[in-house]
Amino acid sequence: MVDNILWLDRLFCLLDTGSSPVTRRAAAVQLGEVQKLHPHELHNLLAKVRKYLHSSCWDTRIAASQAVEAIISHVPQWDPPGVSKEEQVDGGCVAPGASAKSPYHWMRFEHFDIDQVLKHGGRLLASDGSEFDLDDDLLGGSQSKERLLRQRRLLHRRLGMEMAEHMGLDTSNLFCAEDLAYSSSTAGGGGAWVPPDNVTPPVKQECAALMEASNQLFLEDLSLRLLCVLALDKFGDFVSDQVVAPVRETCAQTLGHILHLMGSDSKGPNGGGVWGVLRVLLQLLQRPEWEARHGGLLGIKYLLAVRKDLTSVLIPAVFEPVFQGLQDQNDDVSAVAAAALVPVTEELVRTLPHQVPRVVRTLWDALLELDDLTSSTSSILMLLAALLSHFTRLGNATAER
Repeated sequence: MVDNILWLDRLFCLLDTGSSPVTRRAAAVQLGEVQKLHPHELHNLLAKVRKYLHSSCWDTRIAASQAVEAIISHVPQWDPPGVSKEEQVDGGCVAPGASAKSPYHWMRFEHFDIDQVLKHGGRLLASDGSEFDLDDDLLGGSQSKERLLRQRRLLHRRLGMEMAEHMGLDTSNLFCAEDLAYSSSTAGGGGAWVPPDNVTPPVKQECAALMEASNQLFLEDLSLRLLCVLALDKFGDFVSDQVVAPVRETCAQTLGHILHLMGSDSKGPNGGGVWGVLRVLLQLLQRPEWEARHGGLLGIKYLLAVRKDLTSVLIPAVFEPVFQGLQDQNDDVSAVAAAALVPVTEELVRTLPHQVPRVVRTLWDALLELDDLTSSTSSILMLLAALLSHFTRLGNATAER
């Protein structure tokens, strides 16, 4: 038993002190095997991995995230039927958000303006988080209400929402006191709605439809918050003599997971879902700040990667903006633009074959000005190789026919 504990401790230490990424990755995989053999240790394993996620070392954080991935890969998927919060009106079921007195206010695409966020929002830079901490000694324990109000004003200022009143938005319920309070809720707390005995609960189909509608609204709100981070983030880190943007990259990956779940029905100018996200991402590509363009291309990269069912429609919509990104003066922007097209080169050749020579010429011209140390060299070479391979194969097939 003692030997097993020591072996497990060594695995955790290797996440931080491993001599190479391969060693750290192997330790992460072994932690996943531990979860597979001992399912009841899930929370203990995640609790120990958590501290490595906050390490100041980039490689340690990567290894810790790989450990989390390995652990949860051996956890059975839990997908219970949803239970939506609803109001009972005359024996019927009313969707959350249908009432003006809803305790929560979610962000919507029809009221969202990314230009206002960039104009009034604060820049997101490297931080230890201390500027968000309030001095409890100055406020005192009896002034928790004032502390919550100050935190609310601080969040409004950081997110660029001080101008919301001028845009006709009500931000009073954007986040509630429970979101800002320090204390955690206790088990057994009240607040759950219990239908009266003499009221017939709504049918399952109706509640399922309302739950799906509420879920789409939540995904829309979450995607807009991530888009705000993509627009405002300015943080860069150095890995292997290259600059990376871990915050924007993580947000774009999370946005990709959300886009996989979002609907794609409403394609109008004020539509939401996938098309609402795409509309904001394309607006970011028109910004003069290279970080905003970089964030927009990262979002498009993962959008193209996860929504294969919409590729034939997405490629014509994003081709010109991404093509302009290939010619961007900033190497990081052009690198992401090239990386965004790599997973969809086959669809690009099939959907827009007349544009392939234009892209290839641009990539060849870019290589004349690049060297091995340029951050975009690898992505441009990968895209060029993929395009030539697919285009040649398509040309041979056409000639045979």
